[in-house]
Amino acid sequence: MVGASLAVTVPLGKYCESCLINTGRNRWSARPQIGVVHTRGSWSFELTGSVFLFTDNDSFIDNVTLEQRTLYATQAHVIYNFKPGLWASVSTGYASGGQIWIGGEKTAFEVDNWVWAASFGFPVGLSNNLTLTWLSGRTQNLVGRDSDNLLLSWTTRWGG
Repeated sequence: MVGASLAVTVPLGKYCESCLINTGRNRWSARPQIGVVHTRGSWSFELTGSVFLFTDNDSFIDNVTLEQRTLYATQAHVIYNFKPGLWASVSTGYASGGQIWIGGEKTAFEVDNWVWAASFGFPVGLSNNLTLTWLSGRTQNLVGRDSDNLLLSWTTRWGG
């Protein structure tokens, strides 16, 4: 199975050009993505590629322009389904690019990150699912941070 999507982020929220941290971004971004899933018995293999495109923020701090170059990302997942709702997976992802320029000056910010995860999902009743995930990320450059996370999520299905 092959699929494609397009996610668009609109510049909503309060934006204050004299503030470093803002709830608004004052720029658009788009993320076209294409993916493929191959299922063989209880196994599923997924691979996706994404491109993040950003418009400029012409009202960044002190009225300078913030530009961000294209960011490229890929993800791979291997999933085993024991029975409906009961599954386990291992995943990895890599992102690169996204260099930021402020006022025409190149900054040190550029994405070069590697992440991996292991997840286990199990059903709770007929319409709920609980998922436990270990997510670990490592930055490959001096900008960013390494992280290790334990996530617990609850999903509810309705309408069929």
